[in-house]
Amino acid sequence: MKEIDVSNDTAISTSDCCPAGRERNELLTELSAVEFALTDVSLYLDTHPCDKAFLSLYNELMEQAKHLRETYEAYYGPLTSHCYSPNDHWDWVDNPWPWCREFYR
Repeated sequence: MKEIDVSNDTAISTSDCCPAGRERNELLTELSAVEFALTDVSLYLDTHPCDKAFLSLYNELMEQAKHLRETYEAYYGPLTSHCYSPNDHWDWVDNPWPWCREFYR
């Protein structure tokens, strides 16, 4: 099992990666960028609601965000407590949260 040095002499195992080889931070960065673009496009659509090209772009970005969110949650747990899917355990508390130092190790 190969180890990757991420910073401050902290290593993580590549077995903790999702199958696409993406690290947690990479997925979060990509999801943040897509959600930023979604916000930008939705603001444009507020003033140009009939622009078919931007409506199409919005739909594509929504699908991309959905896929990224589902991929992240499948391998790293829920992004928010609102993403929780009910079962007999509150999964939200199982992993470090983004504001915890352990999240970045």
